[in-house]
Amino acid sequence: MVTRHFLDYGVWVNNPRDGHPRRQLQWILFEIVGVELKAQASEAIADVQDAPYPKAEPELLPAIELHGIDGGHVGWIIRDQKQRGIID
Repeated sequence: MVTRHFLDYGVWVNNPRDGHPRRQLQWILFEIVGVELKAQASEAIADVQDAPYPKAEPELLPAIELHGIDGGHVGWIIRDQKQRGIID
């Protein structure tokens, strides 16, 4: 069995639409491989329009789950939004 290590975080990014300010909370997942970080997943998990950047408080971030699956792969899911993926 191989141990895999991951790092994830949320960051607000500016993504204007139709000339209006739009803030998106972007979830980014990296795998730590040796001394490198490899981007493995990235999803927009919240949008706010016509407002300043909100605070990224824990209750704002939906529950994100990582789990091991057969063959050494890793699955991820953002429960509130039904977004999911598999990392080889």
